[in-house]
Amino acid sequence: MGRPDFIIIGAMKCATSSLHAQLATQAGICMSEPKEPNFFGDDDTYGRGLAWYESLFDSVPQGWLCGESSTHYSKRDEYPRACERLHRHDPELRLVYVMRHPVARLVSHYRHAWTEGTIRKPIDQAVLEHPALTLQSCYAWQLAPYLQRFGPDRILPVFFERLSRWPQAELERVARHVGAEARVFWHEDLGTFNRSADRRRRDPVLETIRRVPGARSVARRLPRPIVRRIESRWKSHEAPSLSPEVAERLHRIFDRDLERLGRWLGASLDCRGYDAAVLSRPLGWSNAALEAA
Repeated sequence: MGRPDFIIIGAMKCATSSLHAQLATQAGICMSEPKEPNFFGDDDTYGRGLAWYESLFDSVPQGWLCGESSTHYSKRDEYPRACERLHRHDPELRLVYVMRHPVARLVSHYRHAWTEGTIRKPIDQAVLEHPALTLQSCYAWQLAPYLQRFGPDRILPVFFERLSRWPQAELERVARHVGAEARVFWHEDLGTFNRSADRRRRDPVLETIRRVPGARSVARRLPRPIVRRIESRWKSHEAPSLSPEVAERLHRIFDRDLERLGRWLGASLDCRGYDAAVLSRPLGWSNAALEAA
């Protein structure tokens, strides 16, 4: 039976799919298929047993590193036992946690849920009614159990903003952390994956139309401007805007969490200065991170 050497544990909507795809192209690294087994988070999947999970890595060549990427593992609010299960399975695991400006991540998460049809309310109302949108942007709160169980040395903090601007350098950081020996290369031709703006909303009317015999043939004969106009109904083209009141409320919540995260990283972090802080230099754990371990 095999087992992963490292896991990308999140956060959701922070380019984990793109990072997973890039790692899968590297010499000496094999990434799981499916990308997100979610084994240690989902109770039903965990009930399938370790033999099932480890069978996902049976085909890894001898001497290769293998990994998986399940953002459920850093949804502490929804899957509170994930960290404990991971540590019990392998306390030597290397973990990668990708973060993004907490408001930008929340908006992308909302757009994702809107296209999935799991959230149908305007964004201000959704923030009030769906706590996960906020909690999954509280990175220090999500990370605390992992720092306590695994320790800072086994968790690499990565920032979406740096990954977007300097992908090669950030990929090299990840590769060093997980123990890759061969040189790694960021492949621009792979593009990006799972962008919320590109997703179509799941809609029962659209799905019914698609199942009508001959519907796809008719659609292919329609002029492209008409097709794009029809499709626009099910796509979220522009990021929704938070009201000033809700945005300020979120800033207060996130600033408290970012202040704690900043202590661990030896940096001053808040919502307004976030981009400048994370782009100024690569951020790693400081001695203050030991207080959580």
